[in-house]
Amino acid sequence: YGVMNLVQFGLKMRRETATLVHEHSSRSHLIVTLTFTSTAPSFFAKSASLESNLCEVGLSGNLTRKGKSQSQTSDQLQNISQMQGGGHGSSLQPVVKTKLQLVDLAGSECVGMSGVKGAALREASFINKSLSALADVLGALAEHRTHVPYRNSRLTHFLQDSIGGDSKLLVLLCVSPSQQYITESLQCLGFGQRARQVQRGQTKRRLPASAEKVGPDNSNNSRPRSGSSSR
Repeated sequence: YGVMNLVQFGLKMRRETATLVHEHSSRSHLIVTLTFTSTAPSFFAKSASLESNLCEVGLSGNLTRKGKSQSQTSDQLQNISQMQGGGHGSSLQPVVKTKLQLVDLAGSECVGMSGVKGAALREASFINKSLSALADVLGALAEHRTHVPYRNSRLTHFLQDSIGGDSKLLVLLCVSPSQQYITESLQCLGFGQRARQVQRGQTKRRLPASAEKVGPDNSNNSRPRSGSSSR
């Protein structure tokens, strides 16, 4: 309920202006950011192994493999036991944080066709500049450039975590079948083509692949397998 109130508040803050192209032209970007924090499943924290090559569970939900001595392994198992609530110390549980961003971009309109003037003209210029910066970022990611210009715009800087890295990106495009707007439609489709060419990096912070086979009562399979981190 509280989340929907925040979304409604954001919708009320949106700007819409009638232009010669669109009666309800959006003149602002709408970004809804949801951060989910959940406790990792029990098998994520369990470990029945005393091997030196142990999967270390971080409180952020990350998995790293490190060589451990016998004393370090004992300390590791003790910490895990406390994380499960079996010890008398801290009852901290490993958590997994996920961020979801829902973005409704302002429309990209040709200034000459929209007929805007004065403050509306400057506003349209800023919108087109931010959308152009977003297209440049997608192009840099698609071409695997060493430098990605995230900081060229507030929009791309704010969406950096959702565009690159190991994130998943879904783009919905709105085009017009009218011959009058063929140029704008082609530009929009070109933007989508750039987004489609972006290749995602290796997925991080995932549970081991063997987790699907581990049941709550199956203690024999609770140990993460070597090299089983999913991609």
